[in-house]
Amino acid sequence: MKNVSFWNRAVRFDDGPFPARMEIGGRDILTSPMRLLVVREGSALPWATDLPIPQSTTDRGETYVLPAEVPDAKLICDTAVRIENDGFFWFDVTLIPRTGQYPQFDSVCLEIPLCSDICDLMHVFALETEIPIPCPVSGPFPAESVSLPFVPSLWIGTEERGFSLMMESPAGCWLRDPHTMIECIPEGETMRLRLHLLDEKPPFWCPPDDWGNAHEPVTFSFGFILTPVKPYAKVKGFDRAVHVYLSNFSMETIEEYYKLGAKYLVFHECWSLIQNYNCCCDPDKLRAVVDYCHSHGMKVLVYFGYEFSSLMPDFAKVFREYVNQFAHEEEHFRGHWLRSPAQKDYVCCYKSGYSRVMLEQVENAMDTYCLDGIYTDGTVIPQCCANVRHGCGWRDESGKLRASYPLLAYREHARKLNDIVKARGGMWDAHNGGCCIPAILGFADSYWDGEAQQAVFHDDTAAVSFENIRAQYTGKNWGVPSQFIAYGDENATFMNISAFLLVCGVPTRPIGLDALREIAPVWKRMDEFDTDHAVFYPPWDPQGKIRTDRADVYAGCWIKEGRALAVLFNKSREQVTVAVTCMGQTMTAKAAPRSPVLLSF
Repeated sequence: MKNVSFWNRAVRFDDGPFPARMEIGGRDILTSPMRLLVVREGSALPWATDLPIPQSTTDRGETYVLPAEVPDAKLICDTAVRIENDGFFWFDVTLIPRTGQYPQFDSVCLEIPLCSDICDLMHVFALETEIPIPCPVSGPFPAESVSLPFVPSLWIGTEERGFSLMMESPAGCWLRDPHTMIECIPEGETMRLRLHLLDEKPPFWCPPDDWGNAHEPVTFSFGFILTPVKPYAKVKGFDRAVHVYLSNFSMETIEEYYKLGAKYLVFHECWSLIQNYNCCCDPDKLRAVVDYCHSHGMKVLVYFGYEFSSLMPDFAKVFREYVNQFAHEEEHFRGHWLRSPAQKDYVCCYKSGYSRVMLEQVENAMDTYCLDGIYTDGTVIPQCCANVRHGCGWRDESGKLRASYPLLAYREHARKLNDIVKARGGMWDAHNGGCCIPAILGFADSYWDGEAQQAVFHDDTAAVSFENIRAQYTGKNWGVPSQFIAYGDENATFMNISAFLLVCGVPTRPIGLDALREIAPVWKRMDEFDTDHAVFYPPWDPQGKIRTDRADVYAGCWIKEGRALAVLFNKSREQVTVAVTCMGQTMTAKAAPRSPVLLSF
């Protein structure tokens, strides 16, 4: 295998199919090579490898096959490796006993020995896994050993460097305990990430092989990508986006949006009569909005989501092929939304032909209305699916149908979506629903997250931890800027939530004119300071650029040319007096409860 390099990352091979070094920013994150361990009586058996055989080279990357065997185990191990230009690796591994010989091993696992000091944070995509996850899915990496069941995506790292592992299903794995398919074992300077594949020999390998009774191969697949996947670069002006609804959007008030500082208008789903389709409810109004925005330096995005509608012209022909299906022998489908005009929406799967339909509709809408991009809902969330009509699902050892996670199909869909939008000079904003899979999310320009976190702002502690923010919401660890969803209610208003996220350097997006009116003074103050060209330091910054004398008041700051703009968040429910130290100066301020307080130094 040849060594390969990507933006800020490099992967080095020795003589096997798995990396010997994985470098991010010039630093190796492995303490020793990644290995497929074939173990007998507690010892890893030696491999015999041959030269890799190049299979294909395209504008997207290269594919190799590597013949190998473990002689002492009587086991052939052939691996196909796909390396894509953004740094994504996918491995298809095939294990077969040698002809006429019974395999001699106890277990097989993939071991990734990561440097312990990069194992600071973790993020798990675990939607609808059958076994509960024994730790927070997003936040600090556990200090002790932790075991996980199968999860389709696991990321471990810091804001500067990390490792993301992916699997579509546990198909091909034979496990004694499905609760411990993944192990994270700290050993001094090494954190051993182990993916258990075979804890025992499959029972169909028991009879001796002969020419007329070939052994069934065991196959399993996994992938990885190093993070960040690209430079962290905010789309100019998009932190001044406002979420709006075309149906109740008034042309009479569009000037107020402009004067309050809105740079992007993001229209939600009801812009189209047919859900997630280019069938605008008011084409003249949308054109007028786009014309006004373009004449005033503003831009317009519209919504496309994860469902397809019964109003879609060929719905009757394609429904059963496009729909996301639960893993039951009888057919149960995802989707229950009733929309207006009368239509029922079903959750799609992008492994089906609906991927092509959505891409065509996005292309059509952008061209028809001169749009500046799209906002997508759920497009980067590969929900598990068992619809065998389009290739999802798998059967376990008992023959029971199980769902798989179509990660590769969603990655391909995201790549094509990015190509369409970029060919038109636009941007793609993804609503990711707490699902951060860098190999998919990396194709987006921005993401909108936090919908499931609204209730934690209702109590006195604002219980979203800084580790949770760093692992999921800043986007610096992926290379994709983030915004936070802040619906707001009587227990935690839009500004309550915005104040906490602002201290963390994460913007919130106002929904409608009322929320825009609230946040506009903060935007104005930030623009006057020119925060776009300043360096932001959050409360957890190790340099300690800003600090307060109260544990219940958090502070962050922008610094530029010897000046600073500080932002405070008082998490209590009472006004307090706090001393703030920044750039060698100390200032006393009154901090209202859970509202942004801005100070100049």
